[in-house]
This record gives sequence, structure tokens and C-alpha cells, in this order.
Amino acid sequence: LMALVQKTAAFFSAVTGYKSKLFPDRRSRLNHLKHNRRILQRRWNENKNRISTSGKIQKINSESVLSNQQRNARNFKCSTLLFGDIANCLPDELWNDGLSVEMLSSKEWHKLTSAFTQKHITRRSFQKYQVRISKDKNAMIFPSFTHFGEECYPVPVSVKLVSLTDFKEIPLPSVASTRGLFGFNLIMSISDVVVLALSEWEAMFLFEKSGLPVVVLPKNCLQFENEALPLLTHFKKLILWFPPDQLELAKKYMQLLGLDRTFFVRQVVLFSSLIKGLSIYDYYTRSSKSEVSVPQCLAQSMRMLHPCISPIGDLRSTVFDYIYRQGVTKGIAQWNRFHILNSYLGGLRLGELTIVSGPTGCGKTTFISLYSLDLCEQLDKQINTLWCSFEVSTARLVHVMMQQLNCRKIDETIPERELEIMYNKLSLLPLYFTKFNGSFEFREVVEAIEHHVEIYDIRHVVVDNLQFLAGAVDQMISDRFTVQDRVFSEFRRIATERNVHLTLVVHPRKELDSGQLSLNSLYGGVKASQEADNVYVLQVKREFDALGIPKIHRYFQILKNRRMGELEMSNRLELKFNHDTVSHRIVRHVDPVFIKGKTAP
Repeated sequence: LMALVQKTAAFFSAVTGYKSKLFPDRRSRLNHLKHNRRILQRRWNENKNRISTSGKIQKINSESVLSNQQRNARNFKCSTLLFGDIANCLPDELWNDGLSVEMLSSKEWHKLTSAFTQKHITRRSFQKYQVRISKDKNAMIFPSFTHFGEECYPVPVSVKLVSLTDFKEIPLPSVASTRGLFGFNLIMSISDVVVLALSEWEAMFLFEKSGLPVVVLPKNCLQFENEALPLLTHFKKLILWFPPDQLELAKKYMQLLGLDRTFFVRQVVLFSSLIKGLSIYDYYTRSSKSEVSVPQCLAQSMRMLHPCISPIGDLRSTVFDYIYRQGVTKGIAQWNRFHILNSYLGGLRLGELTIVSGPTGCGKTTFISLYSLDLCEQLDKQINTLWCSFEVSTARLVHVMMQQLNCRKIDETIPERELEIMYNKLSLLPLYFTKFNGSFEFREVVEAIEHHVEIYDIRHVVVDNLQFLAGAVDQMISDRFTVQDRVFSEFRRIATERNVHLTLVVHPRKELDSGQLSLNSLYGGVKASQEADNVYVLQVKREFDALGIPKIHRYFQILKNRRMGELEMSNRLELKFNHDTVSHRIVRHVDPVFIKGKTAP
């Protein structure tokens, strides 16, 4: 009676997929099933009827029958094929009937693998990849795995059969199932880097030499995109180890996987050479590249697209933003007091360097004070401003700003209580000032600017003026042009890397009696005009009236406007100065003869 119960339990365990509770462990259950294969004779006879002489599955029943057969075959690990050619076997049956590498003796393993793997792929790699040997020991079975939730599915979802005589793939009956990747069982949830190869031999060899998980990609990109692409979505770095003649295929895979995280190993030898008599081990020992190891090749992998180069497809959002929303062009804030400048300059744009120049005494500091104050008082725009004043004292600069903000003259006649109110009004603005007294170095100024930009979210930095800073550069540098290049390069770097707008006040060089300033008049010459995005000049024109009384007129000129392209090099924008409020206002004159040009954006 007990024998009958055990046989009945074994039958239901194999056919229905349920594990019997009569056997305390898996080993005793499998040993018992080996002695009772005869009870499954009926099942194997049904399998023979499903397969035609051409090796293709005949659809004699519904798909549910086939899926049940696959599920039962996965659960039954010790089944034995009772019919001839292994090429006519179902994939699940082929896998379950295969011999594990651990089951082979050393002599058998050496006999099977000495032709191609004795020197460079050890048995350990075959065990890690769960490669099996067919029952007749004429072919190898390479399994492909997929994920089940966050874990790897314990059994393969598909297999590949390769002959041990000619190393060619043996076609198997096509079964509709989910496709996985060879080597996916080696991937852990904490893995960030994975190597991608095109053949199982390459994968095991690279795993042997590098220790990194290596998976095999199909040569059909469409099949990979539809079925296996989700398996590689969480990796940060993917290294493609493809032969040189598969460069186009590598490009297609990089487009699918993402150009920002895929790398390519160049000049890799075709691994079919190991089948033709030259093993991978011999290639690395006899070739002229013997000093290059697999880890070195992986470390020297490169991106297909350089990080400093963008394809046209990646620029779509930037171009649309430039055309429609104008967020890149018009900037983050526009001027209220100098609203005429908005039609020329657009607004204050981050990441730009602006140079303001003009002759001595023309009012550069006064103009830039109101220029920056106009933006800073727009609290909704959050234009945090840092002033680096080296020529004018901070107390005098704040005094000028108080008069400009309150639109009135402030002197010693103002009561202290009223002065407190006006100062409190200015103190509400996000204004910061540096305090460098006595001798200082240019490096200290740069560090202070970068520190405030990072801590206080500074968006506008004003430096007045360049000549004072140039004198603080390392005294070991005696060349005047070298000093200028270093100063402009450093400010250009700050504006670009820190994404701030940097306004730099620069005194011009001495000019002829004409007094008209140009780009060549700037201190620093060509370097200044090249590094700057915008160049504004306050021109001074002296005229005499009919009575011979001299009159001074100031004009605002735009000599360079890289982003908007609108120039104004005539005397159309006149600066009117109010001595009581220490403020300028811009008046545009209608002049039929003027110079108005365009520059390249």
C-alpha cells in the first residue's frame, strides 16, 4: 500500500507540478522518480505525437496544453527523453534532460572541451552561466534567463543548442515564450555596470577575465527592443564588446540603450578565431597586443558620441524654447527704469559676461549702480546681486543707491529717523558687498565670488573695476597681456560654470582726440571683446552752443550683443543725468541717419 501511495504521489508531482509532502527533501524525491520513470511513458508518447518529422510542433491541441506541458517540464528536473534526435525536442525538455557541468568527471570534461575551452574558459564559468551538456554529449545548451519581479527567474525561459563538432547552432522548434538574456542570472540588484557581447563564448571569456557580469545580446535589434530591453534599464554603464565588423549594430544598440550610458570597446578581435584553432588565450599571448588585458580594454572603452557633442535630436527642446518661449533670449528679468534697453538687449541672461566701458568721469559706476538696482528691486525675479567695488568705497556706493532708490537727494540735513527708513528700504533688497581693504590677491576675490554665488544663490555679479583686479594678479607674471588673459578667462569661467551674469566695468585705453571709443579701445583688446557676450560703451561728446558755452552729451552705445544681435552704435540713445537723484535716464532720439546692424546670434 505504501509503495502504491508513493507511486501515486510521484505521478501527481510530475504531471500537475505540485511537490509532494511525502518526501522530506528534494534529493529523496528525485531518487525515487528515477526508479519510477515507467509511470510517465504515456506522457512521452504524447510528446512524440506533437513533433513532426521536420522537427516542428504540430498544433493538435490548444495553447493551454502546450503551456501546461512547459510548466510541468520545468518542475520535473529528472525527466529523460525517450525518443531520438535532440533537435526535435522541445526547449524545456532539452534543458531538463541536459547534464549539469558538475555531473561530468574531469576526464569527460577535458574530452568535451579541450578543442576550444581548455586554456581560457574554465569549468567555473560554465557553472556560473548554468551551461549544460546534451544527453548524447554532442551539444551544449546555453540558457537565457529573465527577471521575476526584482529577482532572476530560477529556470531559463529559452535555450540555445550549439553543436560540439562544428560549433554551429542547432535549430530548435519555435515555442512562443518570453525571451531572456544569456548571463542575466549573474546580474545582482546592486550591479551598476554590465558588459554586452554577441556570443556565449565571448561572454564566458570576458566574465572569466574581468569578473564583471556579461550578457549576450541578440543580433536582431527589433527582437531585443520588444522583449529584452526592460532587463537593462536600471544599469548606469553598459559596455558593448562587439567585433569590428559589427560597428553599425553597436550604433543601433546605443540608440536603444541611451548614448549617455553606453560605451564601446574598439578594435576587438573576432572570437571565431578560437574555433579556427587560435584560442583567445593564444591571441593574447602571441599577438602584438599581448600586453593589453581584458580589464584594460574595458577601462579604455569610449562613448560612441563624445559628451561635448550633441546630435541634432537632443537639441529639440532648446531650439523650441529659443523660438517660442524666448526664455533663453529675453533672460530672467527686464529693466523698468531703462525699458528702452529691453528692445535691444532683451533682458538679463544668466551665464553671460558683460563689459561696460567709458572715459574717466563719464558716470560708469553711477550708471551701473542704477542698472543693477533696477533688476535687484524686482523681488519676484530674485535677482540676488553681489557688488565688488574696488574703486569706490562701499559707503559711497550705498549712499548713491539710497538716492537712486528713493529718488531724492540725501545729505546731512536729512533727519536720522527718516534716514533710517530710507536705509531700511534699501536693506530689504538682496544686495551683497565685498570688503577687501588694503592689499589682496586676485585669487581671494575669485574664491569670495564663487563662495557667495553658491551660498547665497547670487545671479548678478558686478565688478568695478578690472584695472584694480589686474594689479592684484600674481606679481610673478610680468607680461601685461598674460595678466589680461588670465583675468578675462577667470571671469568667463565663473559666468559659465556658475551660471551667473557678470558685469565688468573696464576703463578704456587712451584714444586720440576724437574721443570715440570702439571695441579696440577696451582694456585687454581682442581678448576682452572675444570673451564678452555684451559690450556697452558710454560715449561723451562735447559741443559748443552759439555763445561758445561747452555742453557735454552722454550716449549709450551697444557695440556687441551676442544673443539678441541688435546693435546701436550711433548717438540715438542719450543719457540724461539728474544731479539730485544721481540717476540716469535714457532718451531715444529719432535720427534719420544712424547705424544699425546685426551680428550673428
